[in-house]
Amino acid sequence: MDAMLYACVTGCPWHDLPETDARPLSIARQFRRLAHAGVWSGLLRALAAPGAPAMLRAMEYWICRLARRAMRLLGMAGIGLARGLGLLSALPMLPWFMPNRDLSQALHAFTNAVLDRLPEQRPRPGLLTLLGKCLQHAGGRPVWSKKLAPP
Repeated sequence: MDAMLYACVTGCPWHDLPETDARPLSIARQFRRLAHAGVWSGLLRALAAPGAPAMLRAMEYWICRLARRAMRLLGMAGIGLARGLGLLSALPMLPWFMPNRDLSQALHAFTNAVLDRLPEQRPRPGLLTLLGKCLQHAGGRPVWSKKLAPP
C-alpha cells in the first residue's frame, strides 16, 4: 500500500518505484484490482460523507491522488462520482477540461429539438455551428495530460 501511495502522490511510473519486497508490476496489478473492485470509489464516497471521521478527512489529499491515478480505469463513472461529490482534486485534469455528461446531455436534447423543427422552422444562421462547438467543449479534451492536473 505504501508503494501505491508513493506512486500516486509523486506521479512516477510504476517501474520507477523504490526497492520494495514486491515487483513494480505486481503493485500496479494490485492497484488495478483494487480500482476494479471499487475500493478507490468507496474511499471517495466515505470521504465525502457528512459523518466522515477526522482521520479520513486528514487523508483527503492521498485518497484523491489514488482516485486520480485510477480515473482511466474508472472511466466516466469515476469522473461523474468525483464531480458529484465535489472532490475536484480527484479529477485527472482541471474540471473544465474534463467531459461534462450533464452539459452534454442538455445540449444534445436542445440540438435534437432544433433539428426536429427543421423543415418548417429554420434555425438562425450559425446556431448549429455554435451547438456543435458547445458539444465538442462538453466532451472534454481528447487527451488527458498531467500538465493540466490540479496540484
